[in-house]
Amino acid sequence: MIKFYQNYRRGNTSVAVALNQAQLWLRNATNQALFAWSKQLPVGATWQRAFRHQFFYKKDPNIQPYQAPYHWAAFCAIGQ
Repeated sequence: MIKFYQNYRRGNTSVAVALNQAQLWLRNATNQALFAWSKQLPVGATWQRAFRHQFFYKKDPNIQPYQAPYHWAAFCAIGQ
C-alpha cells in the first residue's frame, strides 16, 4: 500500500490507476528491487535490517517473491 500512496500522491493519476500501477510493480518486483526500494523508506535501522533479511539475505536477487496474485490482487479501489 505504500507504493499505492506514493503513486497517488504524485497527483497526476486516479486512484484506480495508482492502485493498478502499485499492483503491477509488486507483481514484477524482484528481491533486489524491493530491497533497493526499502532503502528510501523513512524507517529506522531495525526495519532496514528486517527488509534486508526478508528480501536479500541468502536469497536470489532476481526472484519475484510477490508474483502470485494472492499477494496483490485482493486490494481494490473504492471512492475517488
